[in-house]
Amino acid sequence: MGRFRMTAESQAAQPAGVPVTVTFNGYFATVMAGAAANFKLRRFWVGVRAGASVPTSQQMTIAAYRQTVAVAGTGFTLTTGLNMDPRGAASAIGGLGITTAATAGTTGPTIGANALDKWSFNTQSGLDIPYEFLEEFITDQGTANGLALVNIGNALPASHLFTVAAEWEELSVSPAGVLFGATAVDIIYGCRSSRSRSETEPSCKLSSATKTIKRRRPFRGPCRAAKDIRAAMPIMRDSATCTAG
Repeated sequence: MGRFRMTAESQAAQPAGVPVTVTFNGYFATVMAGAAANFKLRRFWVGVRAGASVPTSQQMTIAAYRQTVAVAGTGFTLTTGLNMDPRGAASAIGGLGITTAATAGTTGPTIGANALDKWSFNTQSGLDIPYEFLEEFITDQGTANGLALVNIGNALPASHLFTVAAEWEELSVSPAGVLFGATAVDIIYGCRSSRSRSETEPSCKLSSATKTIKRRRPFRGPCRAAKDIRAAMPIMRDSATCTAG
């Protein structure tokens, strides 16, 4: 699960308001998922630049929305993220998108009715939003799905633009299956001792215990599954060798 980043800049004098059909209004940036990869937002940086002069002091509010229909046609650019590890794999999601015109050429974005979050800041400062540990925004796989940034409240003054940097982690499986899912239980169920036959009893007990877990307790998420598996672990000798059954 690698970390990726990409940067972009909005149009000058960015308008405000939610998008309406093909008119972007305050919709100016988005991180889009991939056909077979979802992602977790980890950080957004937003600043304001005003040419060579100091930005006019003004309060801004940016809201984050779930996006369910991707932009199509002109007026929008999508750039693939770069892996923060130079030896890491290439990004598997759409990347960071930015509007380049007032309207979309073919299809405008569709976003949720309610914002997931709203962040306010002054144009002479910057916005740094981290989402780590328990604070997570997860976007499901599918090229139509994304997490959009929308300027609401005040339009930017003339010659002012947003600078944006986004950081995310990519997942190729369901978030619920990352820790201990049904597959992990199946693998433990297939464990067999590598010692002589006389010492296979602990492994057999482990198989029996995990089989009981599967039969009596359906998978209830990674945390519950991890507890069930840990309950069975004391009867397993450290010499057992696990192989997929």
